[in-house]
Amino acid sequence: MRLTDLTKKHKNKPVSLRTAPAFRTIALALTASLLGACGSVPDTYHSLRPEISITPTRQGTATALRYTELPPYYDSEYLVWYDEHGRITRDKSQHWTYPFSENLRDVLRQAIAAETGNSRLYTYPLAENNRPEVLLDLQIRELIADLPHQRFLISAQWQVSHAGSDAAPTNHEYQQQLPLAKTDPDSLVAATAQAVKQLASAIARSL
Repeated sequence: MRLTDLTKKHKNKPVSLRTAPAFRTIALALTASLLGACGSVPDTYHSLRPEISITPTRQGTATALRYTELPPYYDSEYLVWYDEHGRITRDKSQHWTYPFSENLRDVLRQAIAAETGNSRLYTYPLAENNRPEVLLDLQIRELIADLPHQRFLISAQWQVSHAGSDAAPTNHEYQQQLPLAKTDPDSLVAATAQAVKQLASAIARSL
């Protein structure tokens, strides 16, 4: 039999559909994946930024923010708040851009320097030849929104000590509730920044 005869014989033979279910499964999976991607909430990143109107120029006493302790709920790096049951709630689509502890320390340093006018304010770790005279150790106990009561809570204590001095460190406390008009993520970040600014002012007054 010639090749042309074989071609004619199978010319009108239907194509097998045995692989069609597999293709349908793949198509359905891709469709579901695309729909899921379209419906997901995009991640948003936030950071604290100091409100500095005056750059400190005075060569004051060398001062360093040595230790900064934050509440455990900042370990996750998500925006957090108290819900109606007093439980910590995290929004995993809302992130702090940098490790929040580092961002906070830098903002506090700049804000305290602006409040005191002292340009010689540093954060640990220090350069080898930098030996500050005044040391600040800070513990922030609360820095969080209480959504049901529309308020932002901040509570902190800190210690001021002098290097090489036999005098006992001085202890200070600060506690405040700020009104919270809105509860969207940007408003929570703005309230956090405002609370940190007020804390920096309180620390500056203690120096």
